[in-house]
Amino acid sequence: MIDASCEAYRRAGMAIIEKTPEPMAPIKPLPGGRFIAIFRERAQCDYKGVLRGGWSIAFEAKRTDKDRIYQKAVTERQAQCLGDMYRLGANCFVLVSIRMHRCFRVPWLVWENMADLYGRKYMTEADLAEFEVTASPDRINFLSEEELALKWKA
Repeated sequence: MIDASCEAYRRAGMAIIEKTPEPMAPIKPLPGGRFIAIFRERAQCDYKGVLRGGWSIAFEAKRTDKDRIYQKAVTERQAQCLGDMYRLGANCFVLVSIRMHRCFRVPWLVWENMADLYGRKYMTEADLAEFEVTASPDRINFLSEEELALKWKA
């Protein structure tokens, strides 16, 4: 769904957002073009790109089947990547799916300061409600109205 959304934004000339490749190394080939691999290093954030007008965007995508999402779902390396990019001016967030029914775009500063804001290192579905984004069976509308209205003016 995220990849389909990114492709729709690209086709509309709004953004180019790409999935960050996982740093894997194949170690054993298997039949049918499959293989066994190991991670060479910890992954960066899931998606990076640029919005029309030159605005950078980076986000991590997380899914849970529970009624809450834990801050530790974002690894230390991913948090470092998002924090560094945010401090340089990128638009950063965590895109959260709860039970694949609802999707939420949590701004990086909210995610990073979860313990101070909520008194705990997780967010419940109720906490996430203010960050809900619309979704259809094939797409998530994760870009904000502000980005659509202000940042994309030529």
